[in-house]
Amino acid sequence: MWEDPLVEEIRKRRRELMTEYDNDLKKLIGHINKERKRYKDRIACSKISDSHNTNWAKKEN
Repeated sequence: MWEDPLVEEIRKRRRELMTEYDNDLKKLIGHINKERKRYKDRIACSKISDSHNTNWAKKEN
């Protein structure tokens, strides 16, 4: 199977963040939105809300 180092790095960071925020998606979303405001000149994304599909957080590859 083909492996991508960037994808693995992103998955690792996601696991670290979920551990840091006790697998609480609302806490993680709050962190992401705080960072989005902090780095608004560098990040091109819209605000993340609880209404977004959050199934990715439940899956572990």
